[in-house]
Amino acid sequence: GDHAELQVGPAFTQFQTFDLPAETTLEWTEFFGAFTGDVDTLQSTDYSKPIGEVTDWLDKNVNDTSFLSTDDWLKSIADTPVTSFMAQGSPWGAVEEIRRANMKSNRKTKSNPEKTVEHDKTGKPSRNIRGVSDRSQETGSRTTSQLAPGLTFNHSAAWSSPETRPWVELAANGTFQETTLKSHPLSYQIGDEWMDLLVTSESAFGGSWLHDLHIGVAMVEKGDEGATDRFISSLSRQPLYNPVSLRNLAVLSPSFDDAAIDLYYQAFRNATLMADMQGGGDDDDNEDEPKDKDFILP
Repeated sequence: GDHAELQVGPAFTQFQTFDLPAETTLEWTEFFGAFTGDVDTLQSTDYSKPIGEVTDWLDKNVNDTSFLSTDDWLKSIADTPVTSFMAQGSPWGAVEEIRRANMKSNRKTKSNPEKTVEHDKTGKPSRNIRGVSDRSQETGSRTTSQLAPGLTFNHSAAWSSPETRPWVELAANGTFQETTLKSHPLSYQIGDEWMDLLVTSESAFGGSWLHDLHIGVAMVEKGDEGATDRFISSLSRQPLYNPVSLRNLAVLSPSFDDAAIDLYYQAFRNATLMADMQGGGDDDDNEDEPKDKDFILP
């Protein structure tokens, strides 16, 4: 039935953000419960009344001693490495570890800055914000950097997934591999750190249709009008199988005129052609196939 969900966290709402200092961890414990309160009280225009209704329930049903002891216990095991996995999520954590490791490796040729840890007013390490030590490890010829002691991300999955592999290539090798340049992108990055890698890669190894596309997408998110030129350049390098650049040019058109409609039409035809070539469609025999497989450009 109808219900209201009340949430807590470091920000006032899920639509707001908060700053987290580099190389630190912010942790808290949440309690989840449900109750049926007095409707008139909960819907009162006097905000103190619903607050009181919820507070009364919390006082009766949530034991502070038990909650705080649970918080302390969770804090004590937060950095315990995971040894048994019930399921694996997408490997974006591994991508970030690989990016940071290679960034630090490149920095070492210039300097070796000392790590800093947040401290409270007494000079002791903060209780809630803990400095994360620099743990780097070698995986074959690939260097990775652990984000936090208690986190274990699958680096092999990051290298094998078509969704994340291009970004691992960029971070570790400085550019995209040939197979990636023949595949349509399945993910995008718009952060400054990735924009820097894309521009540096373009300068060192030469640009490509994929460099232009990714840089253009990042520029759009930043409100940079130069994105249009990037999508045009991407299309000049890969004119046949580039629906995203076509679609983006349509979106960025100054007016919804015939030219914009034609770009939308071309983008749709482009995407449909690619889906047909990939074997997309309602084939019940392929229900269990991964959805993020590569599309190799002819």
